[in-house]
Amino acid sequence: MTQSDSQQSHQKLGLLWPSLLTLLGLAILIGLGTWQMGRKVEKDAIISRLHSRAEAAPVSLDEVIARSRDGDVEYTRVEVPGILHHEKERYLYAPHQGYGPGYDVFAPMRVGEKRYVWVNLGYVPERFKSPDTRPAGGGAEDRTIIGIVRLSAKQETFTPDNNVADNLWYWRDLAGMHASAFDPSKTDLVPFFIEAEPVAGGVPAAEWPKPGTSKVKIFNRHFEYALTWYGLALTLLGVYVAFVWHRLESRRTPE
Repeated sequence: MTQSDSQQSHQKLGLLWPSLLTLLGLAILIGLGTWQMGRKVEKDAIISRLHSRAEAAPVSLDEVIARSRDGDVEYTRVEVPGILHHEKERYLYAPHQGYGPGYDVFAPMRVGEKRYVWVNLGYVPERFKSPDTRPAGGGAEDRTIIGIVRLSAKQETFTPDNNVADNLWYWRDLAGMHASAFDPSKTDLVPFFIEAEPVAGGVPAAEWPKPGTSKVKIFNRHFEYALTWYGLALTLLGVYVAFVWHRLESRRTPE
């Protein structure tokens, strides 16, 4: 083998590992982008299904309970008559951008002899936290609620513990709220919350709680993520092409 052949062999070998690593990187990046596109399709289907549920005619509580035994019922629209017990309200810390510091009011509604469903009645500012400061007062209220089904939440990593003693809640703990207000062994708890929707035509400005202030938002940014991965793949390919071009130019330039 001549010295020139040896140099060319080494130069070719110098492209082997960069080429292999580039192919591996492209496979990973394109695979991640394709996976994100698949997640986008799945999320689109979920959002469409939830929107159709939230906009459908309300069904009875018994029907939702029956459906919950076989599948997912979250965001199903439901109509529930019963007796709200304002004296057992629980307060979820929920500052509002427009109204300021305040709480989402959760109250148990008796819907049977021993059966209760917890209802998110909406937002109240600090000054209207006590039910005695509101038109309904602090007792029982016969009322029909129309709203959507929401499930109990899980405590996130940086979410504080619920302060049961001071009735200050930071995440939707259905079992915890119920146990703090009733003897669970003597009551039948419906296994989900109901989030009340705004009354048709609006409510008087002085009426609290205000339902509908905590908007349900389901983000779908998977297309953006896919574009990011595909963009990185294109960038990697550009870098590789520039690297190969530089090597080829170096071979053509006499020493």
